[in-house]
Amino acid sequence: MSAYEPDENAPLLPHKSTPHDTASCPPVTSLDESPKYQTIAQDGSNHEPQETEIGGSSKFLNISNRNFYLVFIVLLLCVVVGCFEMTFMASAHPIITSYFKVSNAASWLTTVFMISLAASQPLVGRLSDTIGRRPVFIVALLAFTLATIWCALAGNIGSFIAARALCGVGAGAAYAMSMIILSDCVPIELRGMYQSYLNLAFGIGTFSGATLGGLLCDTLGWRWAFGVQVPFLALSVVLAYCFVPQKLGPMFKDAGEGGSWDLLKNFDYKGSVLLIIGVTTLVSGLNLGGNVFPWRSAQVITCFAIFAIACPALIYNETKATSPLILLRLLRKSPVSNMIYLNLFTTMSTLTVYFNIPLFFQAVKLASASEAGLQLALPSTIASVAGVASGFVITYTKQTKPTLLIGACLAIAGSTAICFLTRDVSNILAIVLITGVPIGFTGMVAPSSLIGALAASEQIDQANVTTTLGLFRNIGNILGIAISSLVFQNALIVQLDRSVTGPDKLDIIRRVRRSVQAVKTLEGQAQDQVIDAYLGSLQASFLVAVAGSLCVLLLAAPARLPRLGQKKQDVEDVDES
Repeated sequence: MSAYEPDENAPLLPHKSTPHDTASCPPVTSLDESPKYQTIAQDGSNHEPQETEIGGSSKFLNISNRNFYLVFIVLLLCVVVGCFEMTFMASAHPIITSYFKVSNAASWLTTVFMISLAASQPLVGRLSDTIGRRPVFIVALLAFTLATIWCALAGNIGSFIAARALCGVGAGAAYAMSMIILSDCVPIELRGMYQSYLNLAFGIGTFSGATLGGLLCDTLGWRWAFGVQVPFLALSVVLAYCFVPQKLGPMFKDAGEGGSWDLLKNFDYKGSVLLIIGVTTLVSGLNLGGNVFPWRSAQVITCFAIFAIACPALIYNETKATSPLILLRLLRKSPVSNMIYLNLFTTMSTLTVYFNIPLFFQAVKLASASEAGLQLALPSTIASVAGVASGFVITYTKQTKPTLLIGACLAIAGSTAICFLTRDVSNILAIVLITGVPIGFTGMVAPSSLIGALAASEQIDQANVTTTLGLFRNIGNILGIAISSLVFQNALIVQLDRSVTGPDKLDIIRRVRRSVQAVKTLEGQAQDQVIDAYLGSLQASFLVAVAGSLCVLLLAAPARLPRLGQKKQDVEDVDES
């Protein structure tokens, strides 16, 4: 064993073991023995390999090398299957709703999933701080697994929608816990490399869900499309149960004689309820407005009214809570606040492009729905590769600011270029122009901002930073779809009225607004007029991505992100100079 070497974080008086009841006491640090349980490194400080609880040197925190790689397999599986679930329904919902003969309920299959996904992530961060990472992670995986089985066996649409809601809870919680566990186990100096692998898993899952969802439904049937996910989730549960460390999470040291469950007395239950109400009503209003109900309908207005009450109530509660669910200081103090806010604009811009580009290929280039969806395959793949490369660059340079700024500039260039797409542009050139946004944001800004935020925060806040950032990303997703759709629909009304002429003007406008496939049925001048109207409206909607990209750069430029592995005191000295 190596000798005890105190550093600036060590207590002045080290603990001394006593001869009384040593069998029931946890391992302690003495002057001639290294700790059996490693303390999580604070503030992104330099990490030296230490003894783990099972013996032997490990380059990871709180876990042996062998166990970490087994746990990392679980994290990769969670991200792949979770992202598959997020995008799978885009191609599968027509088949499922047709099976239940309720095509008008298609939007609810995605809406309930997104609501439960967004609401669950902030809760698991503080809950895992309270009772530990392992039980929360295992319960999340079990919920995800059981919900997926429920989806496969659902006998009616009501049962299926309920299963999708539970699926969102499990997927959101498991995804958030994957990021949190990675932060707990990997030193900040190595975080970029392992984060890059998760970025690759994210791309594989997203791409697979979008492209293979319909194929699985056509070949195996929609029930087996859910069933094939179950073995991977079941394997994740077993591996997580066996290899995720028991003592993982910063709140264990505060537990009294009753253990971690005593800490539940101070859990922010009121904040949890207010957060769920606020997120549910906001996401519901943005999803339903303009899609299911008119924006001025009573249903949509009620959602926003409840959100307007719940949001300030949540903020007030968080200022008074003993263990607040959301740390408001994270939203006020740079650079962490900058990273959180810019992620909202990142996902808003990305979803604006991803949501409207297929419409460009269908309405302007007259491609089929499947052909339009495949046009995003190459940009998504390149973005995943860029994410892996960014992770290795961050690990090598120990800097997150360069990739953050380069990614923001690429996204600005890409979103601006998309605004100049025309009906005569080739598909290859269109794909090249589209690629700037996913490379810039998904490949560079997303990993850089997450690692930068974690490097600039205390270890005890890591879970809260991760889940708060995830919450803003989810809200950005919804805002991107809602705002760009609002801009597009209003612009389309004006453009169609201005462009379409002839005695059948009103009938043509009604048909092409109801279904984009109707554009193909038109001929001659009428088709050209409608295509021009769609193109002008899409160009207006892409301006949302340009505005969001500019906001990302404005938030990223002034942020003073620490060098990975830099001591907290050094960072404070830099900020004061």
